[in-house]
Amino acid sequence: MLVGVKYLDTVTGVGSVACRPVVYGIIVMLVCWLCSLPRTFNMLSKLGSASALFTFISVLLAAVFAGAQGKPAGYDPLISGEPIVTAFPVAGTTFVAALNAFLNISYTFIGQITLPSFIAEMEDPRYVTS
Repeated sequence: MLVGVKYLDTVTGVGSVACRPVVYGIIVMLVCWLCSLPRTFNMLSKLGSASALFTFISVLLAAVFAGAQGKPAGYDPLISGEPIVTAFPVAGTTFVAALNAFLNISYTFIGQITLPSFIAEMEDPRYVTS
């Protein structure tokens, strides 16, 4: 909901209407509700795959935009020095920090695809055990 409202608010521009985010929230809520109506377990598998695809595209776009920007806004090379860009972790990076960076992205994709797929493969959803 929040992402949809912020997106619509950003795309349409800042105006003087104070209740516009509320209207956008109602629009996003209705779209989410309509998309969740035909939610069978087979459809959940497809939606999970689509969600993972769009997450992959957004991560890819974030990396491309960060690379195209060059330097962050307000960046001062005299204070921070020149940025270091490498294909491998720098010398001070610990195994835990590197693995954490890898797993943050991996878990995003893995959870979105596998959980709905596992549920769709069950004979009866009541078989879920903790």
